[in-house]
Formats: sequence, structure tokens, C-alpha cells
Amino acid sequence: MLLPRIKPARVLAQVTVIAFGFWATAVFGAREEVLFDVTVTIPTHEFYVVPVNPAFVENEQQMKWNMGNETLEPLRADFDLHSSSGPVRARLGYDPTLGSLHNSIALKVIFNGHVLVLGDTVVATQSEALPGLRVPLRIEAVKPDGGFKPGEYYGAVLILFDSPIPDA
Repeated sequence: MLLPRIKPARVLAQVTVIAFGFWATAVFGAREEVLFDVTVTIPTHEFYVVPVNPAFVENEQQMKWNMGNETLEPLRADFDLHSSSGPVRARLGYDPTLGSLHNSIALKVIFNGHVLVLGDTVVATQSEALPGLRVPLRIEAVKPDGGFKPGEYYGAVLILFDSPIPDA
């Protein structure tokens, strides 16, 4: 029986590919993958309310316990805001509280000196908002009747901002 004739260069290429395949499996046999979310917010030139330090809204914030006066230290952050179409209004999305298994702590949210509630509050007039300004946010724990109780507390604050739609 006659065997087909194989060109030597072709055989060498096949052996090289097979050898590389074994080497790749041995070297790269384990594999790790990293998956993470990436987001970006690009504000419009007509209206924006953004934290000066984006990490404030991206990361969990911790209110620190003051042992001396047995209170929680307020959270503070600065925000830049601008509206070319009118005043900026803010409201809470729900009553902000910190909760544990058995207790809760109400939070008081103050934006640009205005205490926020579930209804709209003007936090910057049209004349203030047009050139843009930097304003403070302060979140305070309201001391419950009977004082603060030990525990692990968690919660969230949702602030909604709006301004009139610009004329087309």
C-alpha cells in the first residue's frame, strides 16, 4: 500500500500548532474573569445637580458615633447646581430613616439651608441657579425619644431635583 506523500514543511507546521495547544492549556489552564459596572452621567448645560465629590453618592456613607455627647455626626457634602430655565426644586423620595432589627432613627436632610420634605422645596431661585453655585448638603440623625439604642443601622436617602423644562 502506498502512503500519501506529505511535504515536510506542512508536517512541521501541524506539530508546532499541536505543541502550542498543549503549552497554552498547561500555562493558561486556570482563568479568572473580572466583571464590573461602569456608569457615567454627563449633565446637560441647561440643568444639573451633581456632587463635587462623586464618591459621596457612589459609596456607602457612615455616620460616625460621637462618644462624648452620644450623638451621630452629620454627613456633609457639597453639590454644584445650575439651571438656565428657572428655580431648582428638591424633594425627598421617601422619609429617610436608618433602621435596625428593632429600632429606627429618622434623618433630617438639609440642602442649601432648606429642610427637605416629601413635597417640593425651592432650594435655589432662578437668579441663583442661572450662573450656577456650590451648595451644602447636610444629613443629620434625629435623636429618638429615649436616646440612641445600640445596633447596626442601615438606610438610604433619595433626593429628587427638578427645574422647569427649557423653552424649545
